[in-house]
Amino acid sequence: MIGVAPLAVATRTAGRRDGRPTLRAYRLPWSSLTGPPMEGARTVETRFARDSAVIGAGDGRYDASLDDGWMREPGRLANGGYLLAVAARAMAAAADDRDPVSVTMHFLAPAEPGPARIDTEVLRHGRRHSTVAARFQQGGREIARVLGAFGALSHNPPVQFRDRTPPDWPNPDACVTWRGAFDDAGVTPPPIADRYDMRVPPGIGMWPLPAEGPDWSSGGYFRWADGDPADIFDVLAAADRIPSSVFNVPDIGAVWAPTIELTVEIFARPVAGHLVVRCSPRTVTDRYFEEDGELWDSAGALVAVSRQIALLGTKS
Repeated sequence: MIGVAPLAVATRTAGRRDGRPTLRAYRLPWSSLTGPPMEGARTVETRFARDSAVIGAGDGRYDASLDDGWMREPGRLANGGYLLAVAARAMAAAADDRDPVSVTMHFLAPAEPGPARIDTEVLRHGRRHSTVAARFQQGGREIARVLGAFGALSHNPPVQFRDRTPPDWPNPDACVTWRGAFDDAGVTPPPIADRYDMRVPPGIGMWPLPAEGPDWSSGGYFRWADGDPADIFDVLAAADRIPSSVFNVPDIGAVWAPTIELTVEIFARPVAGHLVVRCSPRTVTDRYFEEDGELWDSAGALVAVSRQIALLGTKS
């Protein structure tokens, strides 16, 4: 990962929990500067970092501008993982820049491009972690309620026990590009599809690519289209940036799947390279379904798990 130093570039300041100002600045890679990286320095600023940035406005309030490149339809329906990352940035700032460990978002209304506000409340600030609540608002209405725990995470931490293994998929070069699949199918991709370099393994379904079964999971290798490295907030976005796996399950006829609640639990910071994302349908009823997700980094570390419950929309 590339170390960076925060440099003030015509930015406003974000209020800390203890009232001291914190710079919310653009950052430049150390390769363009002189001297060694800072101790504990964070990753280089990326497009996603800019598009999901928040600016402190005092009293636990943070302002954001939702970018139209992260919509599921032109000009509307912001992706849930994108909203989760925006909210988590505000909540992390309120928790003195601690790392998101577990974040849960309940979706109350659709979001669209434009200004938004996150009102945070630090419920507890302990020695090892902080608990923060937030209200995500846009246009005078609340679009989401969020609760999260924030602490300290590292790259590839020692694992005492893990009852999971990464998918046994061919390497990314042997996979199909998700963006190209839309062109091959003659289907107009959502705006957010242009933000990803997503490689889908043979046989794995991810609309418009059909699943071949018997594994109805959805997923593949994920990284940003512009090659930017993924950081811990990108993991939150990646947990909900692929078409739902419920579309792969035969004889259901799902045509839409709006998320009601999404939880992402993070164990480690990702190392450079692709993230491996796999989401699987676990329970489907006539009205709801539940989906579990796993995110692995290129070193084979389990970075995060996710779970969401969503409405099941069918043609009938």
